[in-house]
Amino acid sequence: MAFLGRSENVVLIGPPGVGKTHLAIGLGQSLHGSQTGRFYSAMELLDELLAALATRTLVERLEVLSRVDLLIIDELGYLPMDKPRANLCFQLVSRCYEQPRWW
Repeated sequence: MAFLGRSENVVLIGPPGVGKTHLAIGLGQSLHGSQTGRFYSAMELLDELLAALATRTLVERLEVLSRVDLLIIDELGYLPMDKPRANLCFQLVSRCYEQPRWW
């Protein structure tokens, strides 16, 4: 879990059925102390952000998500993403990179 302290990304790449989701869940369960984590399927997360955009709560939702220590996004790239969801994905990733980490 040293990658958290270095603010590094972990990307699990492989064909379906090799255990990427299982490994990602294991990373989430390895959090300790005050570390926080969230697990989403990509479409679930992007649909949530799209709903926040519609209710004008997107800024607040992005702020909450950017403060999570470990944000696991599963199945990114499996399904085609329309332009609004791609934009929201970019905004989330950008916000996470802008969030200072003080470990």
